[in-house]
Amino acid sequence: MRVKPIRRLGFGLLAFALAGKAHAVCRLVSLNAVGGDGQSGAPLQIVPQLLSVQVNTYNTALPLAGVGVFFSIDSAPDMSVDPFGFALLIDPADGSQFGQGTVFTDANGVASVQLQLGSSTGPYTISAGVYCNNPAIFTETAVQTRAARFLSVFAGGNPIQIEVVGSTLPVPMTVIVKDSSGTAVPNTGVNFSTSAAPVGAVGQGFESSDAMTRADGKASAVFRLGNVPADYQIRCDCASCVPEASSVPFRACGKLRSDDLKQYDVAWSTHSYDDRCHLTGSTVPFNCSPQSPPRNSVPFTIRQRGCAMSAMADVINYYHDRYSLTYATTTPSELNQYLRNNVGFSRGDVDFRRIGNYTASGRIVCYGGSTELGSTTFDALLNRIDTNLTQGNPVILRIPSATNPAHFVVAIGKCMGKYLIADPGHDRASIDPEQILGIREFALTTGSVCPKTP
Repeated sequence: MRVKPIRRLGFGLLAFALAGKAHAVCRLVSLNAVGGDGQSGAPLQIVPQLLSVQVNTYNTALPLAGVGVFFSIDSAPDMSVDPFGFALLIDPADGSQFGQGTVFTDANGVASVQLQLGSSTGPYTISAGVYCNNPAIFTETAVQTRAARFLSVFAGGNPIQIEVVGSTLPVPMTVIVKDSSGTAVPNTGVNFSTSAAPVGAVGQGFESSDAMTRADGKASAVFRLGNVPADYQIRCDCASCVPEASSVPFRACGKLRSDDLKQYDVAWSTHSYDDRCHLTGSTVPFNCSPQSPPRNSVPFTIRQRGCAMSAMADVINYYHDRYSLTYATTTPSELNQYLRNNVGFSRGDVDFRRIGNYTASGRIVCYGGSTELGSTTFDALLNRIDTNLTQGNPVILRIPSATNPAHFVVAIGKCMGKYLIADPGHDRASIDPEQILGIREFALTTGSVCPKTP
């Protein structure tokens, strides 16, 4: 047995004065636990805090130095095999190890021991007593600790998923939990939640989400976008993972539906645009008959000048499909001919008011006018775009062009500060707000006539 020599006397002058009168000592001292109770740790580990008691004079509460306190491991899971369940008490003063023994109070009346837990999980009870006083009881627990766990994104986060509003993201947002050796950890609790959504958005949420990691250490969530074409932020938390790797973010963005019509589509790219020509070797436009252009001149094509018209065709088709309207969808080629026949061009520029004539079918898509950066502030211009998008209205943007006075694209959403676009002339999917020079607004009305616009 690991027993430290037991000396129950050791009160200094007090012990000398009252030798042989234990009952008197009981009335003169008090014993209280002052730290270390209720700890837990892994088997065979030393619990972090000392198990400490303080001995004071009973009436005046003055600390007593040099008092022997008897510490004992009273119960442990493996006592049928080992008298102290393979646990150890350690005197921090001299490092001696024991299962029962006396430790003396210091100048503050405090006596302490360290506890090394035994080899089995479960509760360990330690008592600390002085003479006939009721002992202080400490209960510590050995628990099977788990290896550190780390949460990270596995799929569905990069690149950001951008889909039509109201649709389900095609790639489930998936996390993986691993331990410090890189091994996947199954059966770990996780929680997916929406951390931020656009103002006014409805309909977003999870169609399914795992609450625990699977056998491969992964957990997934299937997310449905709301009705506003902007940013949706999702997070996954792991309560049992280390703090620095216990939460990961996901982001997805919504956009309005778009046919993304291209002016360079081979089906119409070479068709003559409006009734405008230019001399060979020049880009200066003039009116002409595309069927019989003047000598040394050629008609402009949809590929060259059809960005605004292609953007307008995209807007027409968007409202048709979203609201199941009865007018016919269109292409840049068909809309080009319609505008020619219905005074829809002015010196080669599209008259956006003609959208009301084309869409007249009980409900009309009306042109809401143009706003140029010079007539308002930059922030006010962006606010108009954002308001339209929130209401489900695409906006045609005027931006700089290297080959024409301007280029037109359709804003169909916003993602991480950039505007998502359908660009008739390029394959790009977004632009920085700083590129915007002006806007053209549209809205669906219930009346039979569009309000007048400049």
